[in-house]
Amino acid sequence: MARRQILTASLWSQLMAPPSEDREVAMHCTLTPDEIEAVAGKRTAAARLGYAVSLAYLRYPGRVRDVGEQPNNAMLAFLADQVDASASDLAVYDRRPQTRREHIAQIMARFGYQAFTRSLVRELVHWLTPSAGEDPRAEPLAISLIEELRRRRILIPARRTVELIVRHAIRRAENVRISALTRDLHPDHYVALRALIAPPESGEVSTLSWLKAAPKSASAKSIKAVFDRLMVVRAIGLPSSLRQNISTSALDSLAGEGLRITVQNLRRMAVPRLWAVLSTACLRLEEQLTDLALDMFDKLLGRSFRKAERQSSDKASRLLMDIIRPMQSLKAFCRESLTARLQTGDLNGMLGTANWDEIESATSAIETALGEGKPDKYSELIGKYQTTRQFAPLTIKGFNFKGPASAASLLRAVDLLRIMFEANKRSLPDNPPTGFIRKVWRPFVFPASGEINRRAYELCVYFELRDRLRAGDVWVEGSRQHRNFDDRLIPKATFEILRAEGSVPIAAAEDAETYLADRQQQIEEGV
Repeated sequence: MARRQILTASLWSQLMAPPSEDREVAMHCTLTPDEIEAVAGKRTAAARLGYAVSLAYLRYPGRVRDVGEQPNNAMLAFLADQVDASASDLAVYDRRPQTRREHIAQIMARFGYQAFTRSLVRELVHWLTPSAGEDPRAEPLAISLIEELRRRRILIPARRTVELIVRHAIRRAENVRISALTRDLHPDHYVALRALIAPPESGEVSTLSWLKAAPKSASAKSIKAVFDRLMVVRAIGLPSSLRQNISTSALDSLAGEGLRITVQNLRRMAVPRLWAVLSTACLRLEEQLTDLALDMFDKLLGRSFRKAERQSSDKASRLLMDIIRPMQSLKAFCRESLTARLQTGDLNGMLGTANWDEIESATSAIETALGEGKPDKYSELIGKYQTTRQFAPLTIKGFNFKGPASAASLLRAVDLLRIMFEANKRSLPDNPPTGFIRKVWRPFVFPASGEINRRAYELCVYFELRDRLRAGDVWVEGSRQHRNFDDRLIPKATFEILRAEGSVPIAAAEDAETYLADRQQQIEEGV
């Protein structure tokens, strides 16, 4: 069976067509001083124009002009104007094919153009492999290859040859990805991965299908279900280096395949590709479950805060209604006192006739209403501490939070809470980290009694952690949405494989190694 063509006839025609738009013509057909000098050496106007047209075709689209092929009017007029000729001179030039062939040979020798040879296939496959690893789509790869050939001044070969190079690059990139993913796996990993797609002994779905069916709604019950699935994925024990072995786009491609294909089809997939697909699917599931749990953590904290705000506002409204009537009584008493003082200068008569029972009642009512102080959303939030305890400790214990030096105090507080939760301790140590506590939280964390309020401290850690995650100042291992920015760089393992096979220049490899070493030192120093 014939292979499906990567490049359609219409697309190939577009790629091999000379420039026709004014901007493209000016970009690709403007002759350099050296080229003008070479053209000026031709005796006749027809020879000058024919030489210039051949030179322009070799530059762009990167091929020899076919016999009898007529350039478009815009290109022909632009070149004719530069070489002091007219467009009609090209017809005279085409009458002597021998002259045309001689000029092409002269141009290739003088300006460094070379014909495509079979020896270039391997080199170009190696060059194209990194791009195929990032984006395995054939058409963009073919276009990149053609642009590279033009840059190197290599004549573009037949469409079939271009498609052959692209196919080999895609296949080679696939092998590199599989090799990078499976080289660190052990037999125990294969057993655990195979168990994901094994027919269920009890129940209706396989383990992989159960993992993909995590609840999405934010609740304490849902976040627990997400962590149950996350523990199953982590129990497989995939190496921590696996995620850095291939680029994110390559991981997306394989993981998407593993999560999209039915379990029945996965069971029929050949190894080692099966291990690569299942490994990336597990990595992606871990990322999705991690992000889902962190998103629920964020939403549940936000829900608690908004509820505290509403209750604080409701209490303030009720407080206002409770003190309006007694305040009116006190207002009347104060006004009568001021009037008596201004009119007579003697308050004894007014005080003797005042309704002291009413005044005492009004004062008692105000004292009762204000007895608990001004309503505050943070006070309400602390009062609902037990609601937060239903989901927040799971998040603290379930993830490894990291960040720069500016977040060190917060991260120490998170580690402290994790130790307390695991040991089931109820009291804070004598000197817990407090550098992260903002001004708005300090009156509640450090009350007048002097002893740190554990509930306020704990809630402050949760909300500060949420804000730092949103800002990107703190990241989580295994997360996609809240990951370290350096994880977006080209994976070192894939880079090493490509360099070993000759796909990366030595200078570029050395620069990458220097950068990675410097960046790792910066991370360790908290920069």
